[in-house]
Parts: sequence; C-alpha cells; structure tokens
Amino acid sequence: MVLKLVKARTWHEHVKVFWKRSRTHTEYTGAQLLRSIGIGAREVYEMGISFPIPRSALYIGYYLMENLTESGLHSLSSIQNDLNDQQVSLLTEQIKITLETLEQHSVLYSDLHLDNIFCHPETMELKFIDTGAKRYKRRKVFAKKHRKAIRNLLSSLESSQLKGTEIDLYCQSINK
Repeated sequence: MVLKLVKARTWHEHVKVFWKRSRTHTEYTGAQLLRSIGIGAREVYEMGISFPIPRSALYIGYYLMENLTESGLHSLSSIQNDLNDQQVSLLTEQIKITLETLEQHSVLYSDLHLDNIFCHPETMELKFIDTGAKRYKRRKVFAKKHRKAIRNLLSSLESSQLKGTEIDLYCQSINK
C-alpha cells in the first residue's frame, strides 16, 4: 500500500473540505468514477481528512491506496522505451479506447499524461493515477476542458517513444 499525504496548496483547500471538493476527495471520487465506466484506476482503500483544519496545517488529508509497482505496473513514461512494436500497438489501441470511453461518458480526466498512466509490460493492463476525474453534464464545457487534457497528453507524447503512433495521431485529430 501507498500512503499519500495531501498538502494544502492555498487557503481555499481548507474550506473545500467542508463541501467535499478538496483534492483528497477528488482523488477518491475520481478513482471510483473511472472504475464505474470501465477504466482501470488505482484502488483507494481509505481516505481521511484533518478536521478541523488549522490554518497552519501542512496536510489537509491522506489516502491509502494500492501500490501499483508491486502488481507489476509501471509508469508508461518509464517503460515506453522497453516495449516492442506489438506492445506499442496494443497499448496505443487501449489508450485510444480509454479516451473514447471518457468522451462517451463526458468524464474529464484532466491530469492526462504518460506519468499518470501505468502499464503492465506483459499483460498491457492499464491503470490511471492522480484521478481527479469529473463528469460534465454540459457537453460544450466538457469539450473545451477535454481538448485541454488532450493537449497535456500530446505534450507528454512529444518527447516520447509513442510520438507518431496511433494514439498521437488520434489526439492530434481531437485537438483540431
């Protein structure tokens, strides 16, 4: 298991805890949302908040989650150079399906980049971390934010082994 302590970036974080909008809450609910639509996300076993939160508190909460490296999963940015052509093809197809699923369900995964995508090199199983995912009811708002998330992914693909693959071309077509 991995314990992640969540720091308050601004004083607003202390207030957001009351409305379940803190970064601690969004990680927990985002992981649940991704799993509910069939996307692999890190299992969060426990979440806690510091209450009441003194203004001088360094941490506003924590979550206890699955250790992906013990399951054989590694960040895509760290293993991309070790993948053969067949693995890259399978991987890019899975990422494309994931992006299509997110769009179909109007779910935004805003922190989309290679460091937040974990992959098992043998089974090609994907899991996502830093899952501040959110479902949007208004399609126009979702589309704007989704394009920004795709630009983040394109930026991480720019200097990667996956540049020029099917996922890169797919993201470029969405970004237009």
